[in-house]
Amino acid sequence: MAGRPNSRGHLDSLENSGISRGDISNRAHKTDGGRVVNYHRGPRKPAEPSPQIKVLLSKANDAFLKRNFEEAEKVLENILRQNEETFGAYTLLSEIYSERGDRLKSLNTLIAGAHLRPKDHGIWTKCAYETLALETGVDPTKRLSQAIYCFGRAIEADPKDFTSRFEKAALHRELGHTGLAALIYEKLLELLPHDTTVLRHLAEVYIERNDVEKAIDVYRESILYYKSRETGLDKTFSWSDVNIYAELFGYSRNFHKGISEIKSLSRWLLGRESECYWDGIQRNDCEWDSDDFPRRVQVDGYIHGASPKSSYGDGLPLELRVKMGIYRLGLGQLDEALGHFKWLEPERDEIGSKLYDYPDLFRDIADNLLEAGHHNEALKFYEPLQHVDGFADLNIYFQMAKSYRAVDNTNEAQQCYETILEQDSTNINARVQLAQIYEEQNMPEKAFSYVSEVIALSRVDQDSRQNLKPGVLDLYYTATSQGYPFQRRNTIRKSANNESIHLSDEAFILQYNRLQFFAEGMRAEDGQAVIEWMEAARILIDDFRASKVLYPLRNRTQAFAKEKGKKHSSSKSRTGAFFMGDMEAMAKRLKASLGHSAQETEFRQPQVHTEYRSTPFSLWLDIFLEYAMCLIKQGQKEEAFQVCISARDSTAFYNSPASAFRIHVCWFTCAIWANDEEACCTITRWFMKEYQFTTDTYRLYSALNRLCKTPVLWYNSPPSQKFILRQIKAMDFALVSETERKKRFEEKASYTAKDKDGNPVVNTEMDVALLMLYGHILYSGTSYAFALNYFLRAYALDPSNPLINLSLSLGYLHYSFKRQSENRHFLFMQGLSFLYIYHEQQKYSKYPERRQEADYNVARALQMTGLAHLAIPYYESVLNRFAEIRNLQLGTESEDFASEAAYNLQTLYSLTGNLGLARKVTEENLVI
Repeated sequence: MAGRPNSRGHLDSLENSGISRGDISNRAHKTDGGRVVNYHRGPRKPAEPSPQIKVLLSKANDAFLKRNFEEAEKVLENILRQNEETFGAYTLLSEIYSERGDRLKSLNTLIAGAHLRPKDHGIWTKCAYETLALETGVDPTKRLSQAIYCFGRAIEADPKDFTSRFEKAALHRELGHTGLAALIYEKLLELLPHDTTVLRHLAEVYIERNDVEKAIDVYRESILYYKSRETGLDKTFSWSDVNIYAELFGYSRNFHKGISEIKSLSRWLLGRESECYWDGIQRNDCEWDSDDFPRRVQVDGYIHGASPKSSYGDGLPLELRVKMGIYRLGLGQLDEALGHFKWLEPERDEIGSKLYDYPDLFRDIADNLLEAGHHNEALKFYEPLQHVDGFADLNIYFQMAKSYRAVDNTNEAQQCYETILEQDSTNINARVQLAQIYEEQNMPEKAFSYVSEVIALSRVDQDSRQNLKPGVLDLYYTATSQGYPFQRRNTIRKSANNESIHLSDEAFILQYNRLQFFAEGMRAEDGQAVIEWMEAARILIDDFRASKVLYPLRNRTQAFAKEKGKKHSSSKSRTGAFFMGDMEAMAKRLKASLGHSAQETEFRQPQVHTEYRSTPFSLWLDIFLEYAMCLIKQGQKEEAFQVCISARDSTAFYNSPASAFRIHVCWFTCAIWANDEEACCTITRWFMKEYQFTTDTYRLYSALNRLCKTPVLWYNSPPSQKFILRQIKAMDFALVSETERKKRFEEKASYTAKDKDGNPVVNTEMDVALLMLYGHILYSGTSYAFALNYFLRAYALDPSNPLINLSLSLGYLHYSFKRQSENRHFLFMQGLSFLYIYHEQQKYSKYPERRQEADYNVARALQMTGLAHLAIPYYESVLNRFAEIRNLQLGTESEDFASEAAYNLQTLYSLTGNLGLARKVTEENLVI
């Protein structure tokens, strides 16, 4: 194959002739006629292919279409031998190599041909992305360097190609060339003055270069620009930009300035930029209190009621409030910091509290309080994180244990370390801490047990240690301890008089037989049988709950149930000589106190429980779920929910996907029975997390909200909206290139579902149902412009779907009614276009109900827009189809819109003064 076109031959011949390039480029040449001609600068345009070459190209194309790649390749090589500047030959040869699976050779050929088209922006960007798509066979550094070169040529071809500039800068960052990346972003800032996206990336690069002050200066210049030109509440510079800007002062440890900037920018975004007197209040943050009293009213210049109350305390986003509190903490002003932190309500841990929406803020607060030495306050924010599934990692328990020990709560610290060992059986640091605790408590046998384990683990090869099954070392016995190396916490439930509610064996059998005897009557809804069965079930469930085996370390270990084997950084083997010397010295000290030598240790396999009181867990789960259904039927919603929660938290069911599935199905059934929309939304989040990227889970969310006969409050609530958006970001994250992921690091996805091997489940395509769900959430909140974005994404995937076309139609129509719409006539016509496309798709359906539904939807939409004369024929069509539907269904129930159409038609006739037709429609269709 011919290689890359060689442009050196012409230049070499010039150099050999003794004429410099400068002489040629700057001198004019006289032709025989005396006319002065300037030499052409830059690369010469490739010669037009000869007729013979065109014939050969046509022959090669025909062979390629017939998939005769060998013949096509021979013809193309012949073409390149005759004229190596034939661009079409390179592109076709590249396609041939691609079809054969040789991506590297295909790319090299394409790049060789691209040099013949230096101004072809598209070909160079294609080369760049193809280079990044290579995964094997190329050195990563060379691959990124070649992609940078291709993006550079694309920028030369089109200097306004901002995307290629972003890509090139991101690749330089990946290679560690932060200086070059900064230069590109600075150039982008010149081309896109004050663009917030460029500002964010530039700030990241400056932070990597330890030049935070420069990042602050760039942001400050743009802030002055936006402040001088934007008024009102709708501003380009958003809260997220304020958050990033404020974060820079944390890097520079300039807390005073950070607090001042947060206040000033928040005041501007909330429309109170004229209240400059707040700039003089530096000792506290009374401006952002929840109420005017007692502090805000004491400020000189403040006028109660001059600005809306929502523009003060309630208007400040929690992220910025927490950041302000952390900066106050950095200044040593603990009380002022705690005043900000209390807005997160750490004392509340029920579903729907701020804990579940802002767990990252809880973690930030706790870590900063711990660093500042305020351990009691730190625990108030660490402890609630145990309730957030998947968020409480090993590090949190290490931090909690550290705080507990600092406040002399050794028992709680001990339980934290034991929890860590339950989930990371090879963790050395936790064993070291437990050994120290037991030695301090004068319990040498247990301390020696842990020291022995530490020494044994430290001497085991790291690779072989990783292959140990989780849980084996938790059952590590020694000859001296004759049992577990530590005592588990007693979690037996107590009754109201603080006595254990464990049943004797005889009482258990009696109640179980009672339960079995009345089971059939309960299922037949016999009143007395239901009462007897529920009483027996309550007693048995209370006994089950009292088991410390089934509820170990309640609310503490469950967060780890699906993260076994996950290692914390502090669990790495500390095998240094100094560490081993300390451990061996401690072991000798403990041996001396015990008065004998340590015995050899042994492993015992953990016992796996499958039953309780000789009753399989599957039967226990039936009791839980049936009891919950009985409670909800009697109107005891909270008690029914609590039974479902107890089943969920038990180790008997927690690690069984099938049991967890049944529990949550029962739970949302209870929520539907109670018309609890909030509970339905919360429960379906579990399905969307556990079965991520499964279409039916997103349909389930809509279906459950549809079944709840309540106003739409939680369907489009901010927590639900954020959760669904995170699902979309996770879906998109898997489908973009690696460069795009690194460039938009703030969009990193969290994959919540795992396969049978414990690996994250990653999507391979977009989910239309997910896009439509988020679009409808935005639509129901009247955010029509944003909803249309997601409807159009779904339309691109499934343009023949009637529901998508109907949703697009209604989105455009409603958007055209809004005052902010710029071109309402265009939007209106777009809406009508999609409306008629929807009707056309349904008009030929074999189901008459769908045809009738389409007629009704079109008529209702036209009536809504005021086009009553166009709506009437469609309403009449709905009425005409009524007889057809009735005859086909032969008396069975079916969906029918005749009554609704008749009522709307009667209304239209009445409003236009045609009472005769209104009466006729009423008598024929609405009289029972």
